[in-house]
Amino acid sequence: MEKEGVPKGASIGKNFILRSIGQYVEDVKPVLLKTDRNDLMFYIEDEETANAIKAISRRIRDPVSNSPITFLVTRASAGIATVSPGERQLIEEALRKRYNPESHALDLMFRTRALHLALTRNNIMMTVVNVIDKYYGDVTALSVKGNRLRFLDFFACLLYRLKNVRMLDLSSNQIEKMSELEKLKGWPVETFFFEDNPICGNHRHFLYFCFFFMSALDPHYIVMAAPFLVINDAFNVKRAFHNCSDIFS
Repeated sequence: MEKEGVPKGASIGKNFILRSIGQYVEDVKPVLLKTDRNDLMFYIEDEETANAIKAISRRIRDPVSNSPITFLVTRASAGIATVSPGERQLIEEALRKRYNPESHALDLMFRTRALHLALTRNNIMMTVVNVIDKYYGDVTALSVKGNRLRFLDFFACLLYRLKNVRMLDLSSNQIEKMSELEKLKGWPVETFFFEDNPICGNHRHFLYFCFFFMSALDPHYIVMAAPFLVINDAFNVKRAFHNCSDIFS
């Protein structure tokens, strides 16, 4: 992979930087986008795309200071192990059976332990991301319920591959911090399931998070497990996943 570094990129803002890059380079799909102190860092899988970003270094300017923005590119590993051909085949089969083309819904609730397709494994999650990117770019309803996810770094890569996610189900995972949910800012989510996560136990912080997430994603419906929240339109959302086949019986 190619590692992209943007000095002072955190203060400039990732949305502005990615939007500006998109004006020059098509189909940019960052991996593991994060901040390091005041710098912005991410990986690009495609060398040609990485070089195209490098070529526009200092052509984009900070909207506040008008200083040129520098893009530093180095060859580096993102620390993602390669899955075996057998595992990739199982993943592709799982996604094919779990995708509902009529409702554009994809259910990623992998229940099996025998096949070791745990989305908590970074290489499995990244393979799922790449398969979705290749075959299921029209997904609008996405469920990763019950996968014991605690961190969303690799799952958040879908933010730049699926543009129209309207329903998101993250319920029954192990998410403890609001900072994990902040990684998903940008999806046009209208309905959000988040019950049965550790963060839900702290009602004060969870209520703050609800308003933060609602403001960030501008949803019409929020469906969560909390006594002070109203549940709307759950039937229609659940119906979207009703016909998704379960590969593991």
